[in-house]
Amino acid sequence: MQTNNPQNTSPNTVIAGVFICLQKIQKSSAPWVAFVLLSLMSFAENPQEGIRPTLLVIIPDFECSGLVDPAMVRSEPALLWGGTANLGAKEIFARLHLPNLLLPREPDLPSIITPWLPLTKALTRPQVIFPGFIPYQKGKDLFVFQYDWRRNIGTELTLQLQIALDDFTEQHSVAMGKPNSPPSMVIIAHGMGGLLIRSLIGQNPRIAEKIEQLYLVGVPHLGTPEALARLISGVGFYTRETALLSPETRALSRLSSSSFPSLYQMLPLGELHWVKNYPKTPSRRVAPDDLLKTGEWEEIWPSAQEEKKYYLDPWLKTLMNGYQEPIDRKNWEFCQDPSLLALQSLLAQVRDWRISLGTLGYTRQLMTRPGEKPRLLIVAGKGVKTPFGYQSEGEGLETKITPLYAPDIDGDGVVTLESALESNPPEFTLLLKGTTHEKLLEDPLFLKEILSRK
Repeated sequence: MQTNNPQNTSPNTVIAGVFICLQKIQKSSAPWVAFVLLSLMSFAENPQEGIRPTLLVIIPDFECSGLVDPAMVRSEPALLWGGTANLGAKEIFARLHLPNLLLPREPDLPSIITPWLPLTKALTRPQVIFPGFIPYQKGKDLFVFQYDWRRNIGTELTLQLQIALDDFTEQHSVAMGKPNSPPSMVIIAHGMGGLLIRSLIGQNPRIAEKIEQLYLVGVPHLGTPEALARLISGVGFYTRETALLSPETRALSRLSSSSFPSLYQMLPLGELHWVKNYPKTPSRRVAPDDLLKTGEWEEIWPSAQEEKKYYLDPWLKTLMNGYQEPIDRKNWEFCQDPSLLALQSLLAQVRDWRISLGTLGYTRQLMTRPGEKPRLLIVAGKGVKTPFGYQSEGEGLETKITPLYAPDIDGDGVVTLESALESNPPEFTLLLKGTTHEKLLEDPLFLKEILSRK
């Protein structure tokens, strides 16, 4: 004989009862009652403290993770990038230079390098306008993948993302009380983060089966001229203020940027994006196929003397004070070899990675099950003045740049609409008009798309 003991009532029984109540009050004058019951129904479906059965992971953009330098001689290393440490700009850019080991960590304070923060705040708070919404809980069903954005996307970062997703999955399963039941995932990738998850899916297509929905937000699928600007002058992306720094500091910014494989991987390809201007000769456009050839970079690549003057002599010894073992100076030299082997290696890595990445259409294919719609949504900004390329003038570290615009080309200010869409079908695209790159994740239309998910 059945009893009325509430302890024996299953979640399914609760859901059925709530559903009947909802039907009865559907036309009543107390909509707040429906909201409360919907919330109770959602909780009944997931009794583990409201933890969602689907894991949500945010992958930030270039420069949008904090970085700690463990070699800094301090009782507790402060954030080199994205923190409140009292460091001069020269030291920051000197320490950003590869191969200096930096460890990713969440930034200390909200700033321009944390465009994902408003999204996490919205996801972790109750949303009255979205009945049934269960707030996410960081460290249980919501994670932000912090990574060293200087590194190679296709090798180092892809492996780190794979390890992180496995770790997030395990933490979520433990929080749910189901340690051996891997959850499905929703992934929101912004900017460079989109290239990272695409690279992982391409290398391991089985990952796609675990992703319930993938949002690629402002991703430079065809590259971005801002990567070109950063490599030429040290200015671009979220560090435009470096234009106001001293020549020495800008030289350090340029020297450190030239060591980042990720910047070369985001160079704009497919169209003419680079115009070289010389005082005594006509301007010349760099053909897209030549952008990844060493010859086009020789004139603006920092000289051996410049690298020695601004980086190796004044900074290398200081940087190494925190290392317990001697380091090989040659591993820190990028411009001393007249044959530019370091540059050749970086450009070769880009060519190989671009081939392995494939097209956005290939990613969409991997994110589509037979007979179903793609589990992929492309989110792009439009209507904001966006450079399609840059004009450079001068040589070496003295090179100056000027953005190039066209009336029929726009985007989000960093990524052109063409690069963000790469011929993606309109039915799988969300366009955010007038929204800048760093504000895409907090655009009301995008937030509605995310918060209305059940």
